[in-house]
Amino acid sequence: MALGSHQTTPDRRHCINYGFNFRPNPSVTLVDDARKRRSELFFADSFMSYRSFLFDLPVNDIQRPAITCSQNGGLVTLSAPPGYDRYEWSTGETSASIDAAAAGVYQVWVNYGSGMLGSEPFVIQQLDSACPVSSVPEADVVKSQTVVAYYDLLGRRIGPPPYPGRHGQLYVVRFEDGRSQLRFY
Repeated sequence: MALGSHQTTPDRRHCINYGFNFRPNPSVTLVDDARKRRSELFFADSFMSYRSFLFDLPVNDIQRPAITCSQNGGLVTLSAPPGYDRYEWSTGETSASIDAAAAGVYQVWVNYGSGMLGSEPFVIQQLDSACPVSSVPEADVVKSQTVVAYYDLLGRRIGPPPYPGRHGQLYVVRFEDGRSQLRFY
């Protein structure tokens, strides 16, 4: 181990960065004053980080790009909002619109500040009925609580939370009715 840092926040949380670290150890751990782990950050391979800081992001005003869907015969087109300099789709394509060739999960990232901002995953279960059509006001729709999939923040499908009662992982949860929600388990 080398490098690393420690930060104590005003609400008495401790962000511990282990610096140059090898798997299977976490790279960053968040604990409270009672030394109870609140969150851990793991990377897929060995990782070196000089410092880590914990702070709240002003996310209230951030509008994630919404994917729109249009269907013309057998062709399904997914589009991101116009006006961005850069588009990165989960398929590797880099245009504002793409043609969905198969059922699956699609996501787009657009430039935002000095980074990228991602859409919610757009799930296509069948190409012939890919685009949602509804004339029912959202307030009248009964929302399903049945979870059909879990995704990481990069839009990759992952398994459900592995440790019931152990918290510290952020998931994008997709429900049966197509809604998604960010949940901390």
